Amino acid sequence: MRKFGWILVALAGLGVGAGQAQTPSQATPPGQARPRAAAPDKVTFATNWKAQAAHGGFYQALADGTYRRHGLDVKILQGGPQVNM
Repeated sequence: MRKFGWILVALAGLGVGAGQAQTPSQATPPGQARPRAAAPDKVTFATNWKAQAAHGGFYQALADGTYRRHGLDVKILQGGPQVNM
């Protein structure tokens, strides 16, 4: 009986959170970022070495505009020997 009580409490907690869902007009379509009224945030980050395959995702997101769609103005700096940042 005690286990059944905990299950009811857990389900009641889920029901409380479900009432706070966004309406369809407020929801952002999948794959799209929310529109931003402000200018994009400027972000500069450095890789741990010169451009290589492990960094490909960073460069691809920059090239296809993923960062921009999410409100970021990204600049990528390449690392390397004797590069101080």
